[in-house]
Amino acid sequence: MSNPYGWSPPTNGQPAVYFTPPGQNVGFAPTSAYGISTAPNATSTSPYATGTAPYDNGYGASPSFMDQYGYRPPVQNPLGLTHGAVNPFQSLSARGARQKVTMTEAVILWLRNWNNFSGRASRSEYWWIRVVQLVGQVLWWILLVGAIQMGELSPTDAMGGLVVDIGLLVALLVMVVLWIPTLSLTVRRLHDTDRSGLYFLLQFLPFGSWMLFRALRQDSDPAGFRFDDSTRRPYGVEDID
Repeated sequence: MSNPYGWSPPTNGQPAVYFTPPGQNVGFAPTSAYGISTAPNATSTSPYATGTAPYDNGYGASPSFMDQYGYRPPVQNPLGLTHGAVNPFQSLSARGARQKVTMTEAVILWLRNWNNFSGRASRSEYWWIRVVQLVGQVLWWILLVGAIQMGELSPTDAMGGLVVDIGLLVALLVMVVLWIPTLSLTVRRLHDTDRSGLYFLLQFLPFGSWMLFRALRQDSDPAGFRFDDSTRRPYGVEDID
């Protein structure tokens, strides 16, 4: 191959490949038996003319390499963004902001993203889960208080004590199992407000819980897209069957 606009001779029985800019063709000039090309507009009456050698670009009817295979050079991106990257100059919705979800969708997304600490979680994703957890805690406390009262009213009945023990054990297991999914959800919610997940540790400082609560209740911040991980996209509403 001589240059991008020349031609490559055939190798290993393959046909020759001709290179020209899009829309231009490779011209073929009649060649004599001695390999001497004639002018492009001239006709050859020589019985030895073969016409198999390329004469010049733009004179013949043979399509160029780009036209044959539909090749087009890639468009240069002035921002230097890779495929699938997020354009910082787009709006929040254009960058794939997390959608508002219902309670059922929030629970499904919470369980599917149980160990995903990258990306973002919308405000509805987070607070629906907190509501579900609050309702579950209230129901558990009602059950536990009822079991304790049953045990006090019937001291000789071992069933009340057994129910209390089982309730405490179940509550402990649920807390252990749901601790990581809840933590990952909190981290993604902080990402959605353009805060690092380490902001979660603020709750262990004086008045830190109030500051964390204020952060979690804020609306989405467009700058939070910097926490998105293209290799591990969180499940979204579009992934729910």
